[in-house]
Amino acid sequence: MDKQEYLDFSKYNRIVIKVGSAIITNNYDIDEDKINQIAQDVYYLNKQNKEVLIVSSGAVACGMKVLNIKKKPDSIPLRQALASIGQPYLMSIYAKAFARYSINTSQVLISIEDILSRKRFLNAKNTFEALFGLKVVPIVNENDSVAIKELMFGDNDSLSSHILNLIEGNLLIILTDVDGVYNKDPKLYKDSTLIEIVTQEETWLKSLKGKSKLGEGGISSKIKSAFIASQGGKTAVITNGKRQNPIKSLIFDKAFPKTIFLPNDYVKSKVYWINNCLSLGKLYIDNGAFESIKNRKGLLAKGIKTIEGSFSKGNVVDIVFENKRVAKGIVNYDSTDIEKIKGIHSSQISSILGYKAQADVISTDNIILVNADKGEPYAKLH
Repeated sequence: MDKQEYLDFSKYNRIVIKVGSAIITNNYDIDEDKINQIAQDVYYLNKQNKEVLIVSSGAVACGMKVLNIKKKPDSIPLRQALASIGQPYLMSIYAKAFARYSINTSQVLISIEDILSRKRFLNAKNTFEALFGLKVVPIVNENDSVAIKELMFGDNDSLSSHILNLIEGNLLIILTDVDGVYNKDPKLYKDSTLIEIVTQEETWLKSLKGKSKLGEGGISSKIKSAFIASQGGKTAVITNGKRQNPIKSLIFDKAFPKTIFLPNDYVKSKVYWINNCLSLGKLYIDNGAFESIKNRKGLLAKGIKTIEGSFSKGNVVDIVFENKRVAKGIVNYDSTDIEKIKGIHSSQISSILGYKAQADVISTDNIILVNADKGEPYAKLH
């Protein structure tokens, strides 16, 4: 079977392109020619009736250019200040490049809270659907000018895999400064070999290291994001964005170097979200509750022994039995209210809280069972 067959672009209708800082910077200056190439590539995809979203790093680098700063600062507040200065400049370059092809762009700044809250997640989803309906190309970045360290994606590789799910895309293209994933760092070892196709997460892949000078991620974060996408039933590609017109080259040049992460079985968007969403707390349950959720029933307050963490209605939490995480789910109550109703019968919730949102703390269709030994999902939502 021809390996190129796995990247048949006719199969993909909604594509996320992640552009790293290393791609659009050149000697600490913004590479406008590269952004023009990306715009040209996206124009071609649009002509093929593909909807495209770009997750772009580079705001800090742009801020450094504006202020003529040559070294990326270690201080988070200073990096956030640079991002706030550089983001408008970065967007102006994208807008100018896409305007050449009569394509409108929009700026969307996403915070991790927009992903952690199911309600905000769905609101963001509706915004993107409206933008696609208007034939606009969204340019997305983390809202890192105001994010706090404890609640940050950490890098746009992670953000891109969440955005892929949010818009229900089916192809993630990660542009980096190497040709793909190698068995060893190609910048250090001349005998390194490009891995063309990856079908499963192997231990040695997790050990690969690499760090960007201007960005936050490295090859390990790109591999992790690609696996998140592929495990959710989506295709991911890591390739060299420094090469000429990298997206069009992926389409037309069978010899164009790349690493393709083949998709596993399709996973519903909500399952993908729960599985990859950061858990903000823990619910420790008794044996009866554990048997109940194993039989695909909801988690009742009566079966909750203790809680840990501070979270709101709509957030994801871990469900723990005998000190092992056995499930994840979306809570119907916030942590302060669950603290009040833990261990009681559902009929008493109204009298204790003064209201009753749901009979269960986590509904049946909002729970994913987890293999406690491997920490992996072994059951899907109905």
